[in-house]
Amino acid sequence: MDMEYSLFSTTPLNMEDLLEEELRTLGASEIEVKPSGAAFRGSLELIYRVCLASRTANRVLLSLAEFPGGTPKQLYDGTSRIPWDSYFPGSKSIKIHADLRNSEIHHSHYASQVVKDGIADYFKEKTGSRPTVNTAKPEVTIRLFLKNNTAYLSLDLSGKSLNRRGYRRKKGDAPLKENTAAAMLLRAGWPDLIKENRCLIDPMCGSGTILIEAALLAAGIAPGIFSRDYGFRHLCLHEPELWDRIRSEYEEKRTNLPERLPAIIGYDIDSAMVDAARQNIRRAGLEALIQVEKKEMKYIYPPKECSSGGLLITNPPYGVRIGGNPIPVFMNLGRILKEQFEGWQATIITLDKAQAKAIGLKAYKTNTLYNGNIKCFLAHFSIDASNKLQTGDTETSGGGEMFLNRLRKNQKRLSPWIKNNDITCYRLYDADMPEYNAAVDIYEQSWVLVQEYAPPAEIEPEKAQKRLTVILSVLSSFLKMPETRIVLKQRKKQRGDSQYRSKRDGGSPEFTIVREGGLRFYIDPVSYIDSGLFLDHRETRGLIRSLAKGKRFLNLFSYTASATVYAAAGGAVSTTSVDQSKTYSDWGRRNLLLNGFSGNEHRVVISDTISWLETNHSRFDLIFLDPPTFSNRKGGRRISVQEDHPRLLELAAERLAPGGIMIFSTNYRNFRLEEETLPGLTFENITESTIPFDFNRNKKIHFAWLVTKKGK
Repeated sequence: MDMEYSLFSTTPLNMEDLLEEELRTLGASEIEVKPSGAAFRGSLELIYRVCLASRTANRVLLSLAEFPGGTPKQLYDGTSRIPWDSYFPGSKSIKIHADLRNSEIHHSHYASQVVKDGIADYFKEKTGSRPTVNTAKPEVTIRLFLKNNTAYLSLDLSGKSLNRRGYRRKKGDAPLKENTAAAMLLRAGWPDLIKENRCLIDPMCGSGTILIEAALLAAGIAPGIFSRDYGFRHLCLHEPELWDRIRSEYEEKRTNLPERLPAIIGYDIDSAMVDAARQNIRRAGLEALIQVEKKEMKYIYPPKECSSGGLLITNPPYGVRIGGNPIPVFMNLGRILKEQFEGWQATIITLDKAQAKAIGLKAYKTNTLYNGNIKCFLAHFSIDASNKLQTGDTETSGGGEMFLNRLRKNQKRLSPWIKNNDITCYRLYDADMPEYNAAVDIYEQSWVLVQEYAPPAEIEPEKAQKRLTVILSVLSSFLKMPETRIVLKQRKKQRGDSQYRSKRDGGSPEFTIVREGGLRFYIDPVSYIDSGLFLDHRETRGLIRSLAKGKRFLNLFSYTASATVYAAAGGAVSTTSVDQSKTYSDWGRRNLLLNGFSGNEHRVVISDTISWLETNHSRFDLIFLDPPTFSNRKGGRRISVQEDHPRLLELAAERLAPGGIMIFSTNYRNFRLEEETLPGLTFENITESTIPFDFNRNKKIHFAWLVTKKGK
């Protein structure tokens, strides 16, 4: 009869039932579920199978002894009485891992030292030599669990944590642990959907963890097959022939895939993540089972082969590691589910219930999961006609009625101006009411950009989320526009880059053409914090057009070159647009071409602006200088408009031809012009005349000056 061992397998909290089912299926006996794991009994063959086949376990431990450990002497004596040479040779390197809870010994390093001494002295007495300690890459790991002054010692049979399968080398900013991804799939009922040949889609797949775990489940591939660094290989109980036989059995399942497998498809907006996912999938040998494409979530629809429905499952950026406000992501996801995935199941992992509620659909089941030490909320949805988008407050109740009335009032005030001036892109609302702290910009009737100003810390996340859902619902009804065309972003202090950079570089923009001042411009309100056309500079662009005839025009920090288009339309003999960003420079070229301006007289230069000013000695008759509030772009100089504007103005003024004019503008609301440091320049404050009618409520949306050289 095979020898049976006392074993314990660990798993993340709230996954114990999944682990229990796995252990039972694999043949374990006397299973006793405990917090974050399960005790059980089984043979060496079972140990091998659990290490290879468990999708939810973290570790498999061989229980050695339980004894009083309230004092160092008790801990040492209990350790030194264990027959260590029957478990591993003294030539092996060791590491002691201690976990202490509610005990007299409360320093884990000290407890580890006591256990190490007990083991070393045992071997010294038996063999005359001691095991070496290797904390970085030990051959044998001994685990001490000291709770309520009782010591529990075990050997780690798994080695590294079993959730680290070995197929993932590339990770995203907020990686999902592999066994957490497996638990999501099991909770979502993916095994049953596999039998029905239903599809699986992950619209924000990141480095592909959910996709790979889904494919492993569908193909019956053991997740541990990729690893060879198991702790049991260094122990006396290890039987290489048995191990090779069992591993070969699982290898055969890996190579002989079932003929009929469901489609598994992943998407991500980030090219780097798509590449990472493909590399990980290739490393797992699953290229034939998983498709990955670069695509923005709003353009994702069920493919033809998924006409019978399936499971949409994803780990959105819920904000713990990557920062930012994730609520708009969940709101947009809810609308896309409702409008594009009817008949499907959806499982979404979120940080808390507020994020789950932001999805706006009624969950039929919820679970709590842990991704590492991060507590998460798993919500499951049936996407059908009866599951209507929930928006918290209705659009005509409470604050929703107040917000709706303000929109009506603003629209009535703006309508004559819009009609008389052929305005197609304008600001409808700008934090008019403190309760609804957002700006609403209309881009023709194509897009609405809602920029939520960061709420104060004292506002509860759930309350802030409810206000956002009210804004979204009311706008959709008032403007008669689908909510998928209303884009939410958070306007907050940016770190390490300018105020208009993309929150997530997702590759090429998704362009829509809009009109302004008889000209046309490409915008992308979805991928970037700003759309590509600063509406508050409408009057400033008009001023540039009126001054540009016959002039050589220079646009510094040119962004998408909309001001350059105005200058060219006003009759500038030449234009030069300088910006460090290739993305925005290419965008600027497209804007110029869209309006018929091309050739050598219209130059777009990709360069750090300060470096370009320091090395270029051309002269210009009209200069537009609109630096970012703060920028710390890779490959460029750190810029703070408050600190650096004297140097920027000085450098730009050197490029002014005799009689030339510079327009200097900034959106930094606390800006103070240090005019006294620039005695050679004159400044005329033109801020009031450059604030558009639709921005009248906010006189500090930007500041602007006409700048000339004295004596010229």
